[in-house]
Amino acid sequence: MLALASSQCAILVVEDHIDTADMLTRYIRRKQFTVEAVYGGMEALEFLEKQQPQCMIVDETMPDMSGLDLLRQIKARPEYSGISVFFYSANYDWRKQMEAEALGAMGWYIKGVSSLKDLMTEVANRCGCGGAEESMS
Repeated sequence: MLALASSQCAILVVEDHIDTADMLTRYIRRKQFTVEAVYGGMEALEFLEKQQPQCMIVDETMPDMSGLDLLRQIKARPEYSGISVFFYSANYDWRKQMEAEALGAMGWYIKGVSSLKDLMTEVANRCGCGGAEESMS
């Protein structure tokens, strides 16, 4: 696993499907952001013990813990309070979205419905990435 560089906009993708994680990381790198992927909630928590990204893009449905469970654990730790969390999941349930937003999630994007451009524009805007508007074109 590569370490996130200490750039202004470091993103951690938490996705259990390797092909989806790979597609997301390649897309994000093309937009000139620093990105790393982990393949489950437990791996994400281990990663956060060492490094903290500005933003996380999290799948809801993962085998070791749900994205909501991961978000609960992140929000319970004051040292992670500066991390913005976005959901990017095929699983959509408005109750889960409302719970995620009540816990502090920045948005819920649906795989195959929401565009990656829209997701990344919001990530860039919320995570303080300078010049993000130009890189989203």
